Amino acid sequence: MRSILGFALFAATTGVGEFWPVEHRPELRPVEHRAQHPDFGKITLFSLEEQTVSLSAYAAPVTVLVLWAVWCKPCLEELPYVEQLHQLYLGDRDVAILAISIDLRPEMVKAEVETLGLSMPVLIDADSNLRKAFSLSGLVPTLLYILPDFEMLRESGFNRAKADQFVADKRETIELARARIVRESKPPPNKKRVKHGDAKPGASRGSR
Repeated sequence: MRSILGFALFAATTGVGEFWPVEHRPELRPVEHRAQHPDFGKITLFSLEEQTVSLSAYAAPVTVLVLWAVWCKPCLEELPYVEQLHQLYLGDRDVAILAISIDLRPEMVKAEVETLGLSMPVLIDADSNLRKAFSLSGLVPTLLYILPDFEMLRESGFNRAKADQFVADKRETIELARARIVRESKPPPNKKRVKHGDAKPGASRGSR
């Protein structure tokens, strides 16, 4: 009996053969609020080509990260829906959707990416840099929304029974997050912006 219970607990925490339900939340409910975002430039990951890359090269005002692993069955079921979401926001400068593998072997990740036909950016957190920066455990699948006003929303699990609602539900959350982006204010109509390289009024180009 103990061995059965032990396996059940292992499956529930690692994703082996299990699907965890995720309740849809129409309003953003932050799991953490920080005075500022972690420095994306200091969070390094690996590409599928085993090159070191910075998260800042991929991030946007609204960044959505899906943490997954090749051994996680719910992850492999969820990723095609995340890919659909990525296609909806392809070319959108406000939103970035990334798949972050927690695996240690890039060749296995690359093979799974090819099998699933993923076109979204896929990075590897082999050194746990990202998980440490955001205080995340190794629980997968996990969706992490990094919002423009420094809040983070985390959802763990994949509900197969509501898979057909996945894209619509996540899109609603993303659009609520997008509404929080503070746009750059437009200059007054009579005030001309000084472009880089232009001389300031009353100053010659040769003066300092």
